[in-house]
Amino acid sequence: MLVCVIKQAIQTMAKENPNQPEQDTNQTEAFVNPAVNEADVPIVGRRRIALLNGACGTSDRVRVEGEILDVPVLQSHLNEPWSHTAMLPKSLMRRFRAVQDAGITPVRSPKLKIEVLAADSVNPETDEPLFVWNNVSPKGATRFSIEVKDHDFIPPGQYLLRFSLLGVDSIRQHVTDLAYLGTGSSQYSQKNTMVGFGRLRVLADDFTGILITSDIDQTFLNTKIESRQGLVDTLFERIESKEPLPGMDTFYRQLRTHNLPLFFISASPNFFRRTLESVFEQFQISHDGLFLKNLLGPLNNIARKGLEILANLEEYVGQNINQAMERSAKFLGSTMQSMVDQIAYKLTVLLEQRTMMPTQSQEILIGDNTESDYFIFTVYQYLLLGNINGDEVEDYFYHLNFHNREAVTRDSAKRIRALVETNIQIHGKTNPVKAVWIHRALPEMNQTKMIASLMPAMPKLESLLEAGLILPPVDYKNAFELSLLSLNQKLIEPESVVKVAAACKDKILRDERLDIEVLNQTIDNFKFKKEVYKEQIKKAIALN
Repeated sequence: MLVCVIKQAIQTMAKENPNQPEQDTNQTEAFVNPAVNEADVPIVGRRRIALLNGACGTSDRVRVEGEILDVPVLQSHLNEPWSHTAMLPKSLMRRFRAVQDAGITPVRSPKLKIEVLAADSVNPETDEPLFVWNNVSPKGATRFSIEVKDHDFIPPGQYLLRFSLLGVDSIRQHVTDLAYLGTGSSQYSQKNTMVGFGRLRVLADDFTGILITSDIDQTFLNTKIESRQGLVDTLFERIESKEPLPGMDTFYRQLRTHNLPLFFISASPNFFRRTLESVFEQFQISHDGLFLKNLLGPLNNIARKGLEILANLEEYVGQNINQAMERSAKFLGSTMQSMVDQIAYKLTVLLEQRTMMPTQSQEILIGDNTESDYFIFTVYQYLLLGNINGDEVEDYFYHLNFHNREAVTRDSAKRIRALVETNIQIHGKTNPVKAVWIHRALPEMNQTKMIASLMPAMPKLESLLEAGLILPPVDYKNAFELSLLSLNQKLIEPESVVKVAAACKDKILRDERLDIEVLNQTIDNFKFKKEVYKEQIKKAIALN
């Protein structure tokens, strides 16, 4: 399917009228406008940047993960300010397209210096650091992972990480870099070059507050991902063309007024990172982590499996050939499916994140009903309570067929098992989830139908729901209703709910105008924990 999408994308661009190019300068549009004369494009080469997931956890368990990447640049880009979070030049912050990053390459085996600054640092490029970690050789050949506990003790608080590249420990990377020494890309010959910034949030061991994890597509952004054309549009649309669902940008900003830890997770490929970070910056939504899927993992698994078969061909043929072929076919099928499916990926991220969090912290999970979010958020609770253990976990996911999707390889199932065991070892058998909120992007899939579809997938789920040990998915229709759910959980104040209502008012969502009548009907149908808020919010909305 990915090949088909790329082919269709090329056809889409080919149909653009070359006689009517967009009225932009060559320097900022050279990546995407085929009408630009290549001889006129002042390409310097590449710039080396750091892109981080964001890191949050206790001081003895928090982990920093990310990549050092080579990205194409123009001369003009080197002479202007760059965003610290998106690592894009300011001139591209609204005009960039995700597809422009599809070919960026990771730097192998980087050696880093990491400086820890205050989160509110005024001049992050030059401010004196609070801590310095020198000569860091992270785990991982391309994507890296750094355990904070291996360096300084960092007290609870919010920090900014400044990354500098000291060099690389890879002969292969050195050979690649030789090609750029004559292009003006001075980073390839310089040492101690600043390459980017990242977020670090350290929580106290006794932190009992709430952590918010949210999906992006059809939860925050109005992304048409249900069709092939929608996928193409997502790749090629500019940052400024990406629109949040009505009121959702206001909702996230209101959540952050109380500085709640907020994470975003998406099954979009990792090359969407600079685009999505720019979207968050555009809508002034701060967060503590953005997790995207690494497509190189499944591709490397396929290559590894092929080499394994070739290396053991005699043994392979000596086995029952039908069984061997069936196993290989299942592996390839599930690996390819895992590139577009979400279950193993999102569940793994949630479990990995949980290993770093304080035991008494609570979680609220926000997603939508177009894919598998409600299943993922429910099985996450199911696993942390220890309802299945050991080999049962592997077998459960290896044979999982939820909504006819086989998306979990044996390796992924083993990884999930290991993470479940680690979480239980750290936190015990406990469910940290306080609420699961699911956007009804598909109106027909309500709470009753979601729960009914979950029952066959999880033994004993009905009794666990009845006992209150697992919290069911609660559906909401729009950002205003989501803000009411948040009010009930004391995440925001009534004033914030009114601001979300104002942002929703008279906007169109799924062919329905969210007028005052719809908002009042939402209030009338909602069960308030404090009834006094009902009339208070109604009156405030009427005045806006």
